[in-house]
Amino acid sequence: DEWARTPNGRYYKNRPPGPGFIRFPVFFIMDRVFVKWREHGKMDAQGRRPWPGHLLRASLSFFMQELPFCILVLLAANFLLAQGAPWIAVQFFALAALFGNTADLFMNNWSGHGVATVCVLGALLALLQRKYYWVGFAYGAALLTEYAAAMLLLPLFAALLYRESNWKKSLPLFILGGAIPGIFWIWYHVVAFGSPFLTANHFQN
Repeated sequence: DEWARTPNGRYYKNRPPGPGFIRFPVFFIMDRVFVKWREHGKMDAQGRRPWPGHLLRASLSFFMQELPFCILVLLAANFLLAQGAPWIAVQFFALAALFGNTADLFMNNWSGHGVATVCVLGALLALLQRKYYWVGFAYGAALLTEYAAAMLLLPLFAALLYRESNWKKSLPLFILGGAIPGIFWIWYHVVAFGSPFLTANHFQN
């Protein structure tokens, strides 16, 4: 329902490619399992396979969004406890993370918001632990998953400078961590839209 069409007539989804890159290996394996339960050779008039069934979609959302998010919440709770946070504060954090924000509503669909939430929480946890390479990697994955994550770049830079006074140490690690998602960003947008500075939003239906 949501698509972009480039001048050469090709169709793309109107969202960033991150969820596709992240989910594809798991989807490929699960699809080979679930395809045995479907009717073989069923195609539409354009030669496309049927939309994946509910069990495949729900399983993929669970393994690629809900489970990683819960694991990150657990790791963040342990970090807070190790920092001396009161137990009631840790409980409040867990409730707020798991049930008290709009991102939780997107954990059971394929829009990409759930993956972006996992990436942003991962970047925040890595920042608190001063693991600056993983801050860059998680933020790069978030940007590759959600175009709106670009708005987090300046606040993230400010947080890096606040968290680590020696920016000559933190900034190179941050950039290095973001290199792999950055390469995927450039490759996809150049192949699909002709420039790393053009996104699907420029060709929205």
